Amino acid sequence: MNVLELDNVSVTLGNFSLLHISFNLQRGTIAGLIGANGSGKTTLIRTIMDLYRRETGSIKLNGLDNIRDAKLFKEKIGFVYDENYFLENLTIEQNKNLIRPFYAKWDETLFSTLLEKFALERDKKVRHLSKGMKTKFSLAVALSHHADLLLLDEPTSGLDPVFRVELLEFIAQNIQDHPHMAVLFSTHITADLDRIASHIVYMRGGKIRLQMPKDDLFNRCTVIRGNRNAIGRIDGLKPIGLRHTGDTFECLIMEPLSAEFGDLEYIRYPRLRLEDIMYYLEREKAE
Repeated sequence: MNVLELDNVSVTLGNFSLLHISFNLQRGTIAGLIGANGSGKTTLIRTIMDLYRRETGSIKLNGLDNIRDAKLFKEKIGFVYDENYFLENLTIEQNKNLIRPFYAKWDETLFSTLLEKFALERDKKVRHLSKGMKTKFSLAVALSHHADLLLLDEPTSGLDPVFRVELLEFIAQNIQDHPHMAVLFSTHITADLDRIASHIVYMRGGKIRLQMPKDDLFNRCTVIRGNRNAIGRIDGLKPIGLRHTGDTFECLIMEPLSAEFGDLEYIRYPRLRLEDIMYYLEREKAE
C-alpha cells in the first residue's frame, strides 16, 4: 500500500521548475532521492511540505491532500533537515515544549526513550549541541509523534563517519520495527543509500529521470571498459556517459547483455556503486 503519492506535480520558482513529478512510496520503503546540486531534490521535499505551492497535480499521504488537509498531512510527517530549525538559546526540553502542541499523537514516553538512546540531556541548550547531537534531537522529534512518512534532507551531511553509520542503522532498524512507515531520503552521499535504501529516485533538471528498486537498478547496470578500437562492439547497446580517455573508452549500459567479449572489462555490483551509476547518468546530461 502506498504511503505517499505524487501525481503530475509541477511548481515554478523563478528560473527553475519541477516538471510533472509522479511517483509512489510504499510502506516499509526507504527511497533514496539522488541528483546533482540544483536537480530539484530539496525543492521537491519542500513542495511535499507545501512550503512551495504546487501549481498542478496532487500530493497525498495516506489519502490526505497536502493543501486541503494541510494540518493532518503535516502531523503525519517527521522531518530531519541539514540545517538547524530549533531555537538556539533554549534547551532541548524548552524546544520540545514548543513543538509538542502541534502533534496530537505526541508520545512523551517514546521521546524520553529516544533522548536516552541518543544520550541527549533535556536541560542542555541547543547552541551547545554538536551537529551530530542536533541531528539526533531532530530525529527524536521526528519519530515521537508516530509519523507515517519520514523526510530526510541531507541529514548526514557534515557528520563524522562513525555517527553516520550509527544513524543509518537506526533509520533502517526503525523501518523494520514500524513497517507502516516510509522514508524519503535526499542526500548527495550516495554511500548512505548503498547501505540502507530499497528504492532509488534520480532527479535531473527538475524532472525524475529514473525510479526503481535499488536491486533492479544494480541488476540492470554494467560499466564497460575497453580499448578504443573495440568500441564498435557496443553498437546498439545505448551507452550512457560514453567517455574516451587516451586509447580506452568506458560507458554505462542499462540493458541486459546478450553477449560478452573477453577483451572488455565488465564492472557490476558489488564493485559498481550507486555513485558510479550517478556519475554516468550525469555525463549523459553533459553529452
